[in-house]
Amino acid sequence: MKIVMAESGEELSPGSMVHVAHGPSLNQAWRLEGVAPRKDGDHHVRVSHNQPRIGRVTKTFHPSVFGLAIVVDVRLYADTAKMMRALRTLAAQTVLLTVGGVVAWFVAEYMSHRYGG
Repeated sequence: MKIVMAESGEELSPGSMVHVAHGPSLNQAWRLEGVAPRKDGDHHVRVSHNQPRIGRVTKTFHPSVFGLAIVVDVRLYADTAKMMRALRTLAAQTVLLTVGGVVAWFVAEYMSHRYGG
């Protein structure tokens, strides 16, 4: 997941300063900490700022508060699924060939013992 500016499409990294785009705290500066994933799929951004009495305060907001958008990179999920499918196939073939080899070995030993070969 990438955090981008909604207007310009510029990608932001954690540690960047973002400003509130609308509301009563207009232009208040916050430090971007990262993405806060949610189960409903509507991801939020985790930001923090300094409070004189309390210290650094961390909060979670919807990205539109700062004029941001969260872009999910679908290629990463597709590549991961492709790799997992290849690993499952490799594991299944390894198990199948190992079991086949053991069965063939048992049959050969049985025939050798029974018919004296």
